[in-house]
Amino acid sequence: MLTECSLFLAYPDRGARLFNSDDIKLAQMLFKISHNAMTRQESYLKGMRDERKRIMRDLHDDVGGRLLTLAHLENNISRIASEALKRLREIIYSLDTEQIATINQSVAKWRIEALERCEAADIGFVWHWEELADDIELSPRQALNLTLILREALSNIFQHAQAVKTIFAFHVERGRLYVEVVNDGVPQDARSEKNGNGLRNMRIRVEELGGAFRFSVENGDFRLEFNVPVGGNRE
Repeated sequence: MLTECSLFLAYPDRGARLFNSDDIKLAQMLFKISHNAMTRQESYLKGMRDERKRIMRDLHDDVGGRLLTLAHLENNISRIASEALKRLREIIYSLDTEQIATINQSVAKWRIEALERCEAADIGFVWHWEELADDIELSPRQALNLTLILREALSNIFQHAQAVKTIFAFHVERGRLYVEVVNDGVPQDARSEKNGNGLRNMRIRVEELGGAFRFSVENGDFRLEFNVPVGGNRE
C-alpha cells in the first residue's frame, strides 16, 4: 500500500549552483510520474490478489461443497469424492500466498501419507530425514508441487513395479532440498520417460520449481532423484 512521502533534493550540479524554478518543476514532474507508476502497479497487484481470492472462494464454496455432499454417500463414490476434496483443498492452499509451510512440517506430512499408502500396499517402508534445526519456509506452490511429485512417485511404484521395499531420503544442502526415492521393483519400461506420463509430469513440476530431475536403474533398483532451491534460493 502506498503511503505519503516527501522528496529531498540537495546540491544541484554537485553543489556548483543553487536550485531554480526549472529544477523544482522537473523534480515535481518526475515525482508525479513515479508516484503514478507505483499506484498503477499497486492497483494491478491488488487486482491479482482479489481475483485469486475470488477463485479460491468459488472452488471452496461451489466445487468443494458438491464434493463434500458426495463424500457423505455410503458407496464407492464417497471415497473418490473424499480424495478429490483433499486434492482440491491442496490446490486452494497453493493459491493462498499468505499461507506458508516449512520443510520440517512438509516432510512430516509426506511421511504420514507415504507410510499409510505403503502399508496399504504391503510394501516395506524406509524414511531418512534429519529435522532441520533452522527450519526453512516453502511457498504454497513449492509445497504443492513437491507433494504431487512424491505422490506420483509412489503411484508409479504401485502401478508399474513389483516392489518389496521403497526408500525415501531427504536432505538440505547449500540452499537446495535433495530428494531420493528408491524401490526394488523395476518395470520393463522404466528406462524410458516416453513410456508414461508419470515421469514426464514429475520432471515438469521439478523444473517449474527451478530444480533438476533424473532417474536411473542401478543394481536392480529404480532410483529417482531431484533437487529444488529452497529458502533464499527458491524461485
